[in-house]
Formats: sequence, structure tokens, C-alpha cells
Amino acid sequence: MQTRPLHNVHSAYENGLKLYLNIFDSIFTRAKNENEFEYILSILNVRGEQDAGWDGLENLRDIYKSYYKSKRKIAKTRASTHFSLFFYGIIFEADDLYDIIANMLNTIAGDGYRVVNFPSSADKNGRVQFQHPLDKTNQLKKWANKVDLDLSIYDELLDNELRNAVFHSKYTVYWPEIRLFDPPRIIPFEEWMTIINKALAYVEAFFKVLDIHRKQYSTPVIIEPSPGFTQNRDEKAITIIRNNYGVVGLKSHFQGAAPPEGYPMFKIGKFLPYEDVLMERGELILPSNKIEKINSVLRFLPDRVRRYIVKKIGPRYLTR
Repeated sequence: MQTRPLHNVHSAYENGLKLYLNIFDSIFTRAKNENEFEYILSILNVRGEQDAGWDGLENLRDIYKSYYKSKRKIAKTRASTHFSLFFYGIIFEADDLYDIIANMLNTIAGDGYRVVNFPSSADKNGRVQFQHPLDKTNQLKKWANKVDLDLSIYDELLDNELRNAVFHSKYTVYWPEIRLFDPPRIIPFEEWMTIINKALAYVEAFFKVLDIHRKQYSTPVIIEPSPGFTQNRDEKAITIIRNNYGVVGLKSHFQGAAPPEGYPMFKIGKFLPYEDVLMERGELILPSNKIEKINSVLRFLPDRVRRYIVKKIGPRYLTR
């Protein structure tokens, strides 16, 4: 994957971005070539039945955008360093990012999409135990090796001592160093800058590749479902598209014929509240995100005015 030269950025970011873009693009492309249906399910990253507001990946993207906006305002301050460290920790706690990579690897291996790739467990007292980021990255490396891919990038990306110190407040910024308490460690300026910039390049590359592969679907396409997914050999899947975004879902499709009476049709995706109304009308190309458009205007208005507008025009506008 080609990249343009970057100026005034840390060398770890620039070099990492090129490397991670190529790694992620090769994984996504191989998954598509192996099974396009499972590849699209992996892009959609649906976790069972969910309505709007439960998308952890979009939440990570929102944090990512907020990080850069805030960094410009607090550049060259101690707060900027703290913010970078917090975001570093969040990147490697993000389940959805691991799950999409895992499902692409599952697809390449011929196993297909799984709702849960890293199941939690319970200890003897019944307390839920979530898998550690190191456990997840070790599994990803193992699964990648099985299909002749290399994800050893996690060895240099995930500094568990730093991540753990940040989330347990066991560190200080003693400029220009970062000092960890347990175990005691001093991280010089250039070392922690390299760690942070590699992580930023990693999440930037992931979102770029995901968006490119999502946006390649700009018009509805008929897809052959995986064997055993449907009950009728004439049933296909067709992509549901959101303008300026790409594929957002898959639904049942019987080409040139009506489905059998009472046949259970499927629809998979993450849809905005008003999009269900449009799909019931048979629309497969949905308009650009209306909610984002409204919010881009409302965020500049006083709270009282914003609440009034949402109450008056929100429901009518969003269900058109």
C-alpha cells in the first residue's frame, strides 16, 4: 500500500505507518480472496442484536479524533504527555480492533467469523476475568503464523509495564523522562516517544485499511453466503451501502424470485435508527449519516437551544 511522504512527524510514526498499512492490507485482502462473505462480516463486526450506541470501534475512533484535536491545544505541556499515555493504554485495551483482526485471520484459515474470539472466564469466586492484552496479542501472533503471516509487530508495540503503570497511576512524568514505580524503570524521552508514535501509527493504519476496504463497496453487490449459512440454495446475500461510508450490512436476496412464504430472511449490520425505515422500503443505498450532520451543527449551539431543536425536529427528520 502506497503512502505519501510525511513531514514534521516522528520517524517511528512514519516508518510504522508504512509497515502496519502493508500488514493490515495483506490480511484484509487475503481474507476477501478466501471468503468474501465472512470478510464482510468481519468488517461489520456485529456482536449479535444491538441497536445504535453500542459500537466500541466507533467509540475508539471518536477518542482518536479527540486526541489529535486536544493535542493541538495542549502541545508542549505536561498534560499532552499524560493524554498520550492514556490513549496509548486505550489502544491496547480496545477489543473491537483485536476482534476484527482475529476474524480476518479466522476467515483466511477457513473458519469464518466469530462473535467472540477472546472469551472471558470466571474465577472460583465467580468474578469475571477478561483476557489480558498480552494474551490477546499472543493468540493473534499464533493464529497469524498458522496462515503464514507475521504479527510480531506486537512485540514492539505493546509495552506492558508502561500500559499497566498508566492505568494504575503508578508512574510520574519527570520531564523529559517517564518513571514507573513497579517495577522501577526510567523511560528516556526518545524511547517513550518512539513507543507512543508506533502505537499512533498502528491505530491510524488500522482505521485507514478498514475504511478503504469498507468503502470499496459503493453499490449493492450480490455475495455468495458461506456453506451452511442459509437454508435455501437460491438465497444469496446483498450488501447494504451507506453513502460516503461503504458497506454497513448484508441481507437476504432471492434474485428474480420471491422467497418461499414464511421463509426467515436475514439482515446483518449496524444501522442508525432511521435506516430501518428506509430498508423496509427496499432501499439498499442509504443516505450519508444524518445524525453526524445534525450533531456537526448542534455542537456549536447553546445547550438550551440544542435540546429544543432535537425535541422539535429530531424525530421527524431522523425517520424520513
